[in-house]
Amino acid sequence: MESKQYLYYGLGEIAYAIALADGQLERDEELMFHDLIVEEVKQEFDYNISEIIFALLKKEHIASKTTFQWGIKNMKLGEYHFTPEMLAKFKRILEKTADVFHGSVELKNQLIGQFLEHTKDFEGLKN
Repeated sequence: MESKQYLYYGLGEIAYAIALADGQLERDEELMFHDLIVEEVKQEFDYNISEIIFALLKKEHIASKTTFQWGIKNMKLGEYHFTPEMLAKFKRILEKTADVFHGSVELKNQLIGQFLEHTKDFEGLKN
């Protein structure tokens, strides 16, 4: 995987963590997330990152907190490619994900806040 792809893989993991804020993931929620990702990043990949991430994580039954931590770790692998435009896009995707999925609004907002806190010092934003 190229370092820039880790940013998107990490984003998918963080979005999955937000989707799991209610403790379970329904098929209709997965489809809505798929549509959201296709709309936002369709020009950047020739494969469907949302389906890949959701299939892997759902199969493994990974907890939301762990998934979030993995997402941040993966994003750090591509942090030199992280731009202010990507930050805005990723924040928008996470906010839309929070709107689409049921569950604790407080927990979802907390996860988005943690995402912003972790990414504020990424090297790509310093250039």
